Amino acid sequence: MTEYLQTLFISGMACLGCAGEIKYALEKNPSISVKKVNLEEGLVTIAAKTDLSISVINQLLENTKYKAL
Repeated sequence: MTEYLQTLFISGMACLGCAGEIKYALEKNPSISVKKVNLEEGLVTIAAKTDLSISVINQLLENTKYKAL
């Protein structure tokens, strides 16, 4: 089965608490797994069963203060 890796810049992510909230929000979609978080650069790498658009990612983040750019 193919996994699609995507690295996303997440605005406002600055601490481990932020990263945890983002991971929780993204992994509500069962096809997404957060693989890596880089707090210094504000990047999150995810694996998904399909290639996801930024708008889909932002729908998952809509109840947080973060946004994928």
